[in-house]
Amino acid sequence: MIIIFRTIFKVAILTGIWFIFRETFSFPEMLIAVAISSVCVWYSHKFIPLNSIKGINFFKLILFFFQLIGQIYISGFTVIKMILTGATAYVVSVKTSLQNETLRIILGDSITLTPGSVLLDVTGDDIKEVLLCNKNDPEPLKDVDKKVKGNLEKHLAKVGGEA
Repeated sequence: MIIIFRTIFKVAILTGIWFIFRETFSFPEMLIAVAISSVCVWYSHKFIPLNSIKGINFFKLILFFFQLIGQIYISGFTVIKMILTGATAYVVSVKTSLQNETLRIILGDSITLTPGSVLLDVTGDDIKEVLLCNKNDPEPLKDVDKKVKGNLEKHLAKVGGEA
């Protein structure tokens, strides 16, 4: 019963969003919106296995999203400064303390979203990536963990209850 209610709720929310974006309301439009919303909900249940993701607090994951946006802006301004003063790219490998595989992948993707780094591989607790560093820095790879992971790993640990 709860599953049916949640499904109807999701279809109703998506249908409402449809009407907001389309800015029209008619009976044929409503049928189209309900049909497309139903297909989207069915597709997400079938191909996005949220039930298999264990040990993650989704509310804290939403809060992590806002922290990530802030980190992206900070990294963006840092990279602009590096580009103007000259920068060098290094391939670095760092270890993560996250135990949950889903959280490790989210960390790798989050690192990729921040300007100045590109994820190459996540294998176990090892993250390999290309990191952009200031050319004038005498020790460019000093504190590479802080440069790569920043506060992202700490916040993801809270999401998974590992902190």
